[in-house]
Amino acid sequence: MKKFFLSLVAALAGICLAVTVHCAFMTVEEQSSAMLPDIEPGQKVLVYLLTKDSDIHEGDIVAFESPYYTVGGENGILLRKVSKVSEESVVLSCGANMTQKEDMEISRDDILGKAVMF
Repeated sequence: MKKFFLSLVAALAGICLAVTVHCAFMTVEEQSSAMLPDIEPGQKVLVYLLTKDSDIHEGDIVAFESPYYTVGGENGILLRKVSKVSEESVVLSCGANMTQKEDMEISRDDILGKAVMF
């Protein structure tokens, strides 16, 4: 009987750990070439969702939801590099090899998480 309860507790602990990990991370696939050379099109990126605002610094790659819908363009969850951090907002830019500068400023609250592995 003791062995049964230990097995049950171990199984419940494993399920709780799996749910915690599932809720703390997500994968995002880069759809465009905007993040070259850091992230290639089609590459999947692991994003840590429990990132604190104070942990976001210049040079980090963050995930955020597109603030607008474009026809035939990027929609959904996007990845960009942080180029400037202020108290209320963050300025995001594309990769280093982009010919055009497409900086955008978003609120810190709009950031979903920080890329941890790509």
